[in-house]
Amino acid sequence: MSQLVLRRREAELIRRARGWLLVYGRRKVGKTFLLRREVAWDLYATVTRSRDLLLESGRGFEKVGLEEGR
Repeated sequence: MSQLVLRRREAELIRRARGWLLVYGRRKVGKTFLLRREVAWDLYATVTRSRDLLLESGRGFEKVGLEEGR
């Protein structure tokens, strides 16, 4: 079974971005999928509702407090 992946108009802007990139928006619209597909990242951080940070790097996942992430 093959999947169809649509190109988003933001993809080129995201691919060319340098430095920090903050993406926010409505739930369930594909933000994470877009970033994982278009950005070569060293560290991927997700802020949870409980104000923790989920850090993902080449070493795996780590959960830290928001203050520790600074």
